[in-house]
Amino acid sequence: MQVKHVATHKPEFIDATTSIQAAAEIMRETGCGCLPVGDDSKQKLVGIVTDRDIVLKAVAQGKDLGAKVSDIATEKVFYCFEDDDISDILHNMKQHQIQRLVVLKDQSSKQFRGMITLSDIAKKCTDGGAMSEGIAQCCKPYH
Repeated sequence: MQVKHVATHKPEFIDATTSIQAAAEIMRETGCGCLPVGDDSKQKLVGIVTDRDIVLKAVAQGKDLGAKVSDIATEKVFYCFEDDDISDILHNMKQHQIQRLVVLKDQSSKQFRGMITLSDIAKKCTDGGAMSEGIAQCCKPYH
């Protein structure tokens, strides 16, 4: 199965100047645990912020929640392409110990299309066999 059949298409996307508090509010309202961070002036993805980033890099360190989300966002963004096979991206997630990937259209345009998470894969792809085992292997570092 390909990523495009499983991914969340066009999730919330926030500007790098959005406040940490506003990002947290968007996560609460939408029920998501991460947000792609972009630079609206350049129409470019510049990072990703997770609920964990907010807790560990902002709240736990006493950072002003009015500060820009770019101050705590992770700049290295792991990604995949819409036509990638789910088994390949599970391998990538396991290798990098991550639970989500940005989905881009293809290598030439690199247009932002959405996000794919272990949860998306678990909901839509579990077969009780190899796919389920792949998901379980990705989750081991988080137990």
